[in-house]
Amino acid sequence: MARSRTPLPPLSALQTFESAARHLSFKAAAAELNVTAGAVSHQIRALESALNTPLFNRMHRGVELTTQGEILAQVMHRSLNDITEVIDQLRMADEERSVTIGATTAVSSLWLTPRLSRFWKEHGTIPVNQQVSDTQSAPDNITDFVVRYGTPDLSKPDHHLLFNDRLIPLCNHEFASNYSASSLEEMAALPLIHLDATDENWTTWRTWFDQQGYTAPMAKGIRVNNYTIALQAARDGLGLILGWETLVEPLIRNGELITFGSWSLKAPGCYYIHTKPEGHLSQKAKTVLEWLLHNV
Repeated sequence: MARSRTPLPPLSALQTFESAARHLSFKAAAAELNVTAGAVSHQIRALESALNTPLFNRMHRGVELTTQGEILAQVMHRSLNDITEVIDQLRMADEERSVTIGATTAVSSLWLTPRLSRFWKEHGTIPVNQQVSDTQSAPDNITDFVVRYGTPDLSKPDHHLLFNDRLIPLCNHEFASNYSASSLEEMAALPLIHLDATDENWTTWRTWFDQQGYTAPMAKGIRVNNYTIALQAARDGLGLILGWETLVEPLIRNGELITFGSWSLKAPGCYYIHTKPEGHLSQKAKTVLEWLLHNV
């Protein structure tokens, strides 16, 4: 059975003793600790009382350590030096540690990477890594935070809204030239690109049509399991894709994809950032987080 640890005296008293022992002066210790000499004297007496042994010999022109005081002073000095060294190492590790962000393939390429390029123009000394996975869940011991799509609980301090989005049909110019639709029924009969997402929060063509009021069958089209692949299939003219308007804005802006018809639906979910608990975030991670939240 492990032996119970003897209760320590107050750490403030031990710190005061270490300073006084190092300077051999209550006055100098008071100046270092930014307290009065009387407060130092009070702490020392309380410590001597707790240990039931004198630590200093008080003399007319100062103090000197007793034998017991010498023993405790050596231990305190060595222990504080060890603690200081470890803290310096931890701080150095934090300074050298990269910020790691989790994101899906599509979010990484279309939204996050362009913004990190802008971020580095302002904060070029902060290293940022991405952990790209299409099954992102919550931050782990590797990632500082994760960009997610779904329904966040914004009452939680680790959930931060990025943006709401709209879902629109998208295709390339060739597809738009070859196909047209004047109703949801006609559009549902066109080649559709379906995403078999593992994330249950992901909005599918079925959900999109249902919320538009069309519940009849849809064309089978092609099925993929990755949104980046789905976007490429749409750019190659293989069918209509359900597009997150803000997310895929770069592809719309450069003309790789265009809107098909005038149908639009507010996305049931939103894009948000899920972070580690705030106390576990480094200052660098907090800087990156704040920058992304203000540069959506």
